[in-house]
Amino acid sequence: MPWARRGALLARLGQGADALAAFDEALARDPSDPQAPAGRAAVELQLQSAAVAALAASAVIPPPQPDRKRLPVSLVAALIMLPYLIGLTIAELAVTFVSPVLVFPLHGGLAAVVATQLALVTRLGGRDPGFAALRPFLITLVLAPLIRIISLTLPLAQIAPAYRYAFAGVPMALGAILTAVAIGYGPRRIGLIWRATGWQFFAVAISIGLGFAEFAILRPQALGPFPWTTAGLVPALSVGLATGLPEELIFRGVMQTAARPVLRGWNWIFVSMVFAVLHIGYASPLDFVFVLGVGLLYGWLFERTRSIIGVAIGHGVANIVLFFVAPQLMG
Repeated sequence: MPWARRGALLARLGQGADALAAFDEALARDPSDPQAPAGRAAVELQLQSAAVAALAASAVIPPPQPDRKRLPVSLVAALIMLPYLIGLTIAELAVTFVSPVLVFPLHGGLAAVVATQLALVTRLGGRDPGFAALRPFLITLVLAPLIRIISLTLPLAQIAPAYRYAFAGVPMALGAILTAVAIGYGPRRIGLIWRATGWQFFAVAISIGLGFAEFAILRPQALGPFPWTTAGLVPALSVGLATGLPEELIFRGVMQTAARPVLRGWNWIFVSMVFAVLHIGYASPLDFVFVLGVGLLYGWLFERTRSIIGVAIGHGVANIVLFFVAPQLMG
C-alpha cells in the first residue's frame, strides 16, 4: 500500500502519530506526491484541536480527589445517641437528688456538646445524604436539656401551682415551633393534621385511664376542684393545654420526625427513652417505667397516624385526670 494512502487510513482510525510517520515516509520516498503534504497538514490540525480541547477540559474539571473514609451514618448516630442518653440521665439524677444548681453545668454542658457535634457533622459530612439527615436530628436533641433549664430557672414559686405549667409550656411550645422552622418542617410534617379518626379517639380515651394509673403511682395533691366546675375549669385547661401540646410537639412532632431518617424504626423507642428520662424528677422508679410505657404508646400512635392531635389532647386529658379528677375521687 502506498505510504500516503496508509497515512490517510491511519488518520481515519484516529492514530495521529502513526499517520504523521506514514506521510513523512511518503514524502521521503516521493517529495512530489501531492497527497502527503495535504494529509500531513490535516492530521496536524486534528492533533492541535484535540490538545486544545484537552487543555480546556483540564481547566474546568478538577482533578479527582481520593475518597475520604467515613464512618457509616448508623454508627455515627449510635455514637451520638448512647452517650447523649447517658449524659441526660446523669444530669437528671444529679439535679433531682444532689442540687438543682447542677442544671447549668450538666444540662447546659450537654446542649453545648450537641452543638459541637452538629458543627463537626456539618463540616465532615459534606453533602452526604445520610449525614445531612443527622443535622436536624442533632438540632432537636438540644431541646431536652433546654426543657429542664427552662423548668428550673423560671420564677414559678410565686405563681399558683395550676398555672406554673402554662408559664413553662409556652416557651417550650415556642422552642418546638422555632426548631421545626429552622430545620424546614411544616405543620403537616410535625403532625399538626387530623388523620385516622379512630386512632385519635383511641389516644384520648386510653389517656383517661393512664391519668388514673399515674395517680395511683404518684398520689399528687389536687391542683384545683373538678374541671367541670367554674373554679376548676380554667386551672384544668391551663394544665391540660400547657402540658399536652408543647410536650407532644417537642417529642413526637419534632424530635421523633427528625430521628426517623437516622434511626429508622427505632426512632420512637429512642425518643420515648428521652421522654422518660426527663421524668426522673418525680423520684419514682415505678413512674419512670410507667412514663416510658406511655411514651412508647404515644410514639407508636404517632408513627401509625403521623398526627399528634390525638396524643396531644390525650396527654393533656391524662394530666387533668392526674391533678384534678383522680385526687378528688381517689384522694
